[in-house]
Amino acid sequence: MSKILIYSFRTFLYINDLPIEPFIFYKLKESLTQFEKLILEEKPSYIIGIADNKRSSRFESQTVNIFNQNKVLRGGKNKFDLSVINIPLKINKGFTTSFCNWTAYRISDFLLKGNMKISHSFIHLNRNDITLFNECINQLTSQ
Repeated sequence: MSKILIYSFRTFLYINDLPIEPFIFYKLKESLTQFEKLILEEKPSYIIGIADNKRSSRFESQTVNIFNQNKVLRGGKNKFDLSVINIPLKINKGFTTSFCNWTAYRISDFLLKGNMKISHSFIHLNRNDITLFNECINQLTSQ
């Protein structure tokens, strides 16, 4: 049985519609520290970040060391590739540079520095795909 940690943000409107209670990022740096502790305690097989998208759902294929006009982490890698799990969604070959990217980058950096082999994905999810997302998550947890 695979252990999954889902994280999102206080602005995500469909928190109560998810099959697993997500960790919610309120204050980025404080919440990151709490989430890193949760990763160490839970030792998940998968970490999946989700945020709302009004247009269409998509996987982010990478997270980059850019937050707005600045670096996420001085001296950090330029980018990390993110995993794509078995959900039939589009894959964004580009990248974002806001809160979603900051969080995904910092989590990817934490996993690298801790030499943790955990699949890390980030999905911008449209409300029309919540049922599909939930079915795939339920399937993953039963493996």
